[in-house]
Amino acid sequence: MDSNEFYLFLSKINPTISSIDSQELFDRLDQSQDKQIDFNEFCALFEEYDFSDIKDPAENLINELREIIIQNNLNIRQIFNNFDKDHSDSLVLIEFDKLIKKIAPGLKPDEVEAVFKRFDLNKDGSISFAEFEQLITSEDL
Repeated sequence: MDSNEFYLFLSKINPTISSIDSQELFDRLDQSQDKQIDFNEFCALFEEYDFSDIKDPAENLINELREIIIQNNLNIRQIFNNFDKDHSDSLVLIEFDKLIKKIAPGLKPDEVEAVFKRFDLNKDGSISFAEFEQLITSEDL
């Protein structure tokens, strides 16, 4: 498979993968440097890499949001309040969807819901500021 086919393949597994990340992996796997990944090179992917520690999409988005906040020296409270349209000090799924799609616009509704559930620590159907802050500032996911 060529690099475009490889990118399409990876995109089916992880829609948030960038073409740059895909190309880096492609280049590592293309041991023969013929701009194609043959079956043996593809199999090496599963022999060389330990996939047991691959982060789930929710964790990736949490980390991405955390990085955006740190790199841009943003205020967590302001971000939260910008999306808390009803000023209830909590985000419902519709409000959270708008926030998360600023980071990952290609997320499907079921993926947004999975991330929402990750933030909704007390499982009450909304994300309080305390829950939001806890996940954004926590080192342990």
